[in-house]
Amino acid sequence: MSKQLDELVVLASKINSPLKKSSEIIQIISAKEITQLNANSVSEIFQYLSGVGVSTGTGSGLPKRGVISINGLSPNYTLVLIDGARFVSDHLQTGQNIELIPVENIDRIEIIKGAYSAQYGSDALGGIVNIITKKCADKQAMNFNLSAGSYNTYNTSLMSHNPINKKQRLSNFISWEQSDGLPLIAPVHRIGSMNYENMITQNRFDAEIGNNITAYISANYLKSKMVFKAVEKNSSLFMPDAGINWKVSSKFSLRPVIHYVYWKSDQNAEDIKLFNPEISAQFNFSDHNTVLAGVDYKENSYTRTSVQKHTISTMGAFIQDRLELNKFIIAAAIRFDKVQEIKPVFSPSISIMYKATDYIHLKASAGKGFHSPSVQELYELAYGHGGTALRFGNPDLKPEYSTTYSASAEYIKDNLQLVVNGFYTEIENMIVPSYGGPWPADPTKDMWIRQNVHAAKVFGSEFLATYTVFRGYTINAGYTFTKNKNAETGRQLPYSPGNVLNFKFNGKQKISENINIGFFAGLNSALGRKAWNWQPAPGTIRTDESGLITPLKDYQNLEAGLMLNFNKYYRISFNAYNILGQDIENLEDAYTKIKGEAYFKIGLNYRFH
Repeated sequence: MSKQLDELVVLASKINSPLKKSSEIIQIISAKEITQLNANSVSEIFQYLSGVGVSTGTGSGLPKRGVISINGLSPNYTLVLIDGARFVSDHLQTGQNIELIPVENIDRIEIIKGAYSAQYGSDALGGIVNIITKKCADKQAMNFNLSAGSYNTYNTSLMSHNPINKKQRLSNFISWEQSDGLPLIAPVHRIGSMNYENMITQNRFDAEIGNNITAYISANYLKSKMVFKAVEKNSSLFMPDAGINWKVSSKFSLRPVIHYVYWKSDQNAEDIKLFNPEISAQFNFSDHNTVLAGVDYKENSYTRTSVQKHTISTMGAFIQDRLELNKFIIAAAIRFDKVQEIKPVFSPSISIMYKATDYIHLKASAGKGFHSPSVQELYELAYGHGGTALRFGNPDLKPEYSTTYSASAEYIKDNLQLVVNGFYTEIENMIVPSYGGPWPADPTKDMWIRQNVHAAKVFGSEFLATYTVFRGYTINAGYTFTKNKNAETGRQLPYSPGNVLNFKFNGKQKISENINIGFFAGLNSALGRKAWNWQPAPGTIRTDESGLITPLKDYQNLEAGLMLNFNKYYRISFNAYNILGQDIENLEDAYTKIKGEAYFKIGLNYRFH
């Protein structure tokens, strides 16, 4: 296990460092772990992580949807990156949809917990998820996947890695999936309308120019189709990216990059563009001290049903310092952001790791985060889901500010890993919809206007244990406790992820020289989840927040999988989901209830010689 930690390099913290020497509180999901799960979606990977919550469900968004919450905060406070670039998707107000990222082409996933606006600016109040795709190495590789499952679900993908020569490499990936979608009990208007068809391509070209320059250019493209209320709805995502790493000298390097994202969807008439160039300089003063400084610019154009087109631009500058001092590793950062009419924001952070022994590491961190009000939060006008509740923006909103303190203790030796984390977050000017009375244009409708009305507190802890029983057999167990409240009223915030218990057992057994069997079984149990319902029942007192709280039913989701590997080239797999057949409730901006029944997937993987 220690060898694995030495080999893994953390990219999301911007100053690349081995996981074993990272002072931040980080979890990494490796390619090996993803393969062992034989996951059908990205959400399946996250449900076995402590300190991380997965939810789904939307009244009118894309059917296949999953959003991530970190440290008990709502999913819209989690910043999702693909290879370090900001990701944009449908229904942004409730979080970024990770299900639009093909699981077959993921090399690893980094999760950094805590406020990280010092590195990335607005939106990283809860933490960062950096999804790193597979890239061509020195040898040619090709991989073909084919699967079929319940609800007329079919998926096929092809990955091709081709070294053109010693200094140029080409990575290509394409996938196609269609499904009738999971069966719903609620909402009524989505029953039988969860179908989708997705086509995704991911392409990248890497080159070495001379001895000191490396460059890349990549393009991700998605086309999605669904039928909603008997009308075909199309969506597309275009995400080009380019960058250069110029090693000017042994101690100094420059890295200019350009990120661009364009999301367009017939559903809710979404049209979102993000242009994000950045240039940074890294100074390696010694083997133990690295400083990174840079500037960036973000221009975000946004329009949606009930939201007229507006553009928000942001200028930012940041500096980070990483220092190794005997048994201590210290990382500090500060960032300046200027968002149009908003006063300048300074976001500092610091993290410290103390290596008590070779096996015990103690970590502590503190950081400031902020969220600049989005176009939708500022300018939305009378958006609803067909009931009496209508949602409104507020052009006078102030930014949300957070302060997060975290502490962690890690024990890693041989075949055992134990991790205990604790966190505490305070949020000022929290943005939530508040009852604004009857709508003057139609008094039968209720106005819910976004306001900076709350100071919030979020706190919790998590425990993770990984034990390799013997070679090839591993047990993982985790528990997460979270609690939040309005600091003024004592009531819960709009989203409370409750407590989560997860357990996973996986193994690999050699049968013969050319055949081995892999298997896993996992249990995820969610307890005490609650969320606000913006369409409260008739007779509910609109100004009473407790009347909005909807308890979500506890559930235990049992999954299992079996993989038969032949000659290192063929793999046949079988997965079973929701084996206990329990209904699963979710509530983002709309209540959904997934029908409790088991479903299955079979797959074939072929790795070309």
